[in-house]
Amino acid sequence: IRVVGQFEINLVYDILTDSLMPSAAVGIGPNVARATSATAFPVGTAWHHIAFTADGAQLRLFVDGNEAARVDYFAGINPPDISYISIGGRLGLDASEPPVLGPDALAPNFLAGSLDDFALWSRGLTAESIQALYTAGKTGKGAETVVEPKPAPIGSVIEPLATGGKFGAVGAFTNFSVDSVAKVIRADLPADKTKPAFLSIKPGVTILTVKVDGNQLVITYK
Repeated sequence: IRVVGQFEINLVYDILTDSLMPSAAVGIGPNVARATSATAFPVGTAWHHIAFTADGAQLRLFVDGNEAARVDYFAGINPPDISYISIGGRLGLDASEPPVLGPDALAPNFLAGSLDDFALWSRGLTAESIQALYTAGKTGKGAETVVEPKPAPIGSVIEPLATGGKFGAVGAFTNFSVDSVAKVIRADLPADKTKPAFLSIKPGVTILTVKVDGNQLVITYK
């Protein structure tokens, strides 16, 4: 299965169940990380919310505010090879010279339905943020009305161990966050590498992966 660009989200037809399955994918090197729901997308006249997020460690798919699928990936997301975002269809380059950009000749995947309140972020969203976006949409509010908590200032302690939290960040970390649903810790690395930054972890927590994605530290745990 290919991704003609950097990422895509679509509905995949399952011939065995005659159903449409929500699916999201990102290109990583020569491979593709794809998360496809095992539950059919609820087609009909009602509006539904679909979203995905890639945080440097996991690709997660959400339908109506709830996680529908996830997959781990262990490489950086490819830079886009097409300088456009296509909504309602898949783009492709034909074999002419110079190549012409247009609907993909093999699988254009045209949207047979309506789309509203499309939004794109340059960072991975938490499960709580996606739930908040879904809740806002149900009440007729747009994505711009969802305000996330301001990041903690440098030198602060978040979820200190003394109050029962599992993690604490001290020093030059910024934008430190813990997604307890996905079990992912994220923190922006300090621009000044001479400044110390520490992460304290409560006994009983097992670290699974530690990765630097750009200027962000991403840790998965259980």
